[in-house]
Amino acid sequence: MLQLRLSNFNVAYHGIPAIIDLSVTLTAATVNLLTGVIGAGKTSLIQAISGAIGHSGGMELTEGQHACDQKSILQPLPRTFVTPYMTVIQFVQFGLMHNAWKLPRDAKDRISEALERSHLTDLAHSPISSLTPSQMRMAELAQLFVQQPRVILLDEPSTQLSSQSQKSVLTCISKWVHDTRNIALVASESPRVFDAADRVLTLEHVLTLECLTSLEPQRNVKTGVNALFSSKKWEFLQPLRHFPLLHPLEGVDNW
Repeated sequence: MLQLRLSNFNVAYHGIPAIIDLSVTLTAATVNLLTGVIGAGKTSLIQAISGAIGHSGGMELTEGQHACDQKSILQPLPRTFVTPYMTVIQFVQFGLMHNAWKLPRDAKDRISEALERSHLTDLAHSPISSLTPSQMRMAELAQLFVQQPRVILLDEPSTQLSSQSQKSVLTCISKWVHDTRNIALVASESPRVFDAADRVLTLEHVLTLECLTSLEPQRNVKTGVNALFSSKKWEFLQPLRHFPLLHPLEGVDNW
């Protein structure tokens, strides 16, 4: 079974911790929702797992007894090379070429499958600039799918979309995860994403909590952190050490 395992995972900016001693295992065929207050470290965790920023601690991607290439952990490509005249099919094709600048032999089949999975087959030859926001999100997913990743990392994939568009994008992600038995880690605060998630990880500044779906408010007496607990069984991940990220400045009122 495919697993992404983080152990004693740490991320810091200029010596200030964003993620401290996080240990968690993500398993195959799950959409994992990452939530938390602003500044809890959601984007930092996504960026560190992708390799965009540095980290310390362990990270392993395995399937059974075999190690998988961590290059198969992907997030959407930056739009640096996107032009208004690029077609949808060219945009998706760029997902295959951004590293090697050479198409693999099965490129045509992979592009067709990615467009079909993202409901963009009829728009394949349309300019990328003509897409609606939800269609653009679908095109970004197709660009990911065509690379055949094992883990996809998404930061607010449904933001600024209508309820129906959010549902379409999240259904597309969920179907890919369950069809391919791969893993998605999605950072979001949208209730729609919560509904689509198989597992929920909530990051607090000093604590990481885990739940599965339906909610009821409770209070964590041990740490004094207000959290939204599941009515199903909660499993505590390794607590993060208390660390004073910000200190009041002397002489500043109403801090």
